[in-house]
Amino acid sequence: MQELEQAAESEAALLAAQISAVSKTPYAQGVRLSFTFWNERGALSLTDFSAQGLNGPAAAPLDDEKTRDTLATVFSEYSQRHTGQTTLTLRREQTQWAVGYAVSAERRPPEARVLPVLLREFPAELVRDSTEQLHKLLASMEVPAEGEAWAEVEVHLEDGHIEGWRPRLFQVERGGGRLRPISSLVASQAVQVLLPFTLGMGPRTVIVRLRLLHRAQESEAVGWVESARVERPPLAPEINAAFVAEYRAMHESILWRWRYEVREGAEWAARRGTEELALWYAGGVLLKGGGYLARWAGSAMRRALVRGGEAATGWLRTALLRLPGDKKREFEWLWAKVQLEGERALTAEERASLRGLMERIEQLAHTRLDESAKRRIRAEARSSYKSLRPELKDIIEKGGRDYPIHHRRQLEHAHLFPDENVNAAENLALVQYKVHEHINRAWDRFRQLRPEPTAQEVRDAARAIDAQFSPWYDQIRDPLGVTRTLGEAETAALKEVERLFLRGSP
Repeated sequence: MQELEQAAESEAALLAAQISAVSKTPYAQGVRLSFTFWNERGALSLTDFSAQGLNGPAAAPLDDEKTRDTLATVFSEYSQRHTGQTTLTLRREQTQWAVGYAVSAERRPPEARVLPVLLREFPAELVRDSTEQLHKLLASMEVPAEGEAWAEVEVHLEDGHIEGWRPRLFQVERGGGRLRPISSLVASQAVQVLLPFTLGMGPRTVIVRLRLLHRAQESEAVGWVESARVERPPLAPEINAAFVAEYRAMHESILWRWRYEVREGAEWAARRGTEELALWYAGGVLLKGGGYLARWAGSAMRRALVRGGEAATGWLRTALLRLPGDKKREFEWLWAKVQLEGERALTAEERASLRGLMERIEQLAHTRLDESAKRRIRAEARSSYKSLRPELKDIIEKGGRDYPIHHRRQLEHAHLFPDENVNAAENLALVQYKVHEHINRAWDRFRQLRPEPTAQEVRDAARAIDAQFSPWYDQIRDPLGVTRTLGEAETAALKEVERLFLRGSP
């Protein structure tokens, strides 16, 4: 709790200093700057910026100490008491900036944080690299002498990382004389506006609109940021929105603790619980994995992950068991690096490795399980079942092979259901060893009749066998009230399997 209070104070001071830095631009008297934040628990996520009244002559910069103190008071005293959208305004007067704010009821944006950042200043590397990248991009644009132009730039963000820049629009409004380059100060000033946007979470694009003009007798064009706004990639309608929200909340928590408690992302990830990591990896792959899987739109991986919840996390957890141990660890390490440090942190070799692992998992989902993978999946099924039925944990551990965990749809046929988790709770049942032997003889007969079955035939066989043996599922003793023997249940199952599949069998 104390850490969060310290972080809230730190973020209030950081944003007060940053907005003061923006106000040091020589704006004309009467200019109005608006900063719209989502405010929650002291976390201030900038979603929109605009500047109005830019047409007047530039005024001398003001001493920003008073402005910074006023902003710090607004942020520190207001932000921790309210939740919602807040618009902060600064109006340039003759000797000072007048500060005000207003609250409005809006929907919470997906990039909004609930954990304030413990930063004294923005990283020097981020400021330097951003300024250089924007300056290079603006170098390709020139303004006619005594003319005016507009430019729009897309800045692609992922969490606190800038993943790329792209020109979106350049339009000359007036002028036709000799072309003039854009002053490097424009890039520096635009980055000052952009920096608070980098504190948000998740993938998003900030559209920065610049007003550019050239004044007579000047060697370079000058400019200002007229607006900057967040554009959010829409979620595909089939994606489970609740799952994405749960992932984002967990991802923010992991990222916060990694930044301020553990500097090595791989070490942090290695210490998380299995369930927490499964959600973190599954959500990350779903939202960020499209570029690594060529068949993503129709892939088994995507069909599994869009379902969300245990359907998604369980599928990925089981799918990774099909990889050799070293490849599983490599996949987890690379995804931890992507999520903690951004995709740009990957080397070309690491990107190629991650793409290859994604493709391999997809391929394995459609491939028959080998014996090594079956052993790992059976061990995981046993562990998972003990978590599902903790009251049977001691009996299962002491009983060993006397109480196998039965896969109602056999592991042999898992490749026919590539987007389903063969270790899902509904596919597992504890049985006594003697029960398992009877069940297996029914499945043996099915395999004789259908050596290369379809997915639907496997479903039909599973239903037929379950119908006869379900009284013995999840029972450590013979069930009470059952009027037939295991031998009779096996005979009935064999007859039903033959009824379904004997006709036309090979």
